[in-house]
Amino acid sequence: NYSEDITLSSLGKSLGYSPKYLSNCIAQLESMSLNKLINTIRISEAKRLLRSTSKSVISISVECGYENEQSFFRNFKIIEGITPKMYRKSMRRKTADV
Repeated sequence: NYSEDITLSSLGKSLGYSPKYLSNCIAQLESMSLNKLINTIRISEAKRLLRSTSKSVISISVECGYENEQSFFRNFKIIEGITPKMYRKSMRRKTADV
């Protein structure tokens, strides 16, 4: 459900744990916050879609759970170091070189 709006409170309610407990568990297991974990999962899926489809970047951002393109671009660049469009171009070049 990575594409849905997930918060510690909503996750805690659905699992029957307090938000603080969940936060501690995620930090211990994944060494990151829930938000960073969700963004990492979303960007991983966005990368797959950028490599394997011709969907627009905006369409991919929505499909991966981002409410606006700016948030998607910002998070993608933080995690990957390049923009989604640059990522797609570099993947096409790598495929063409093979």
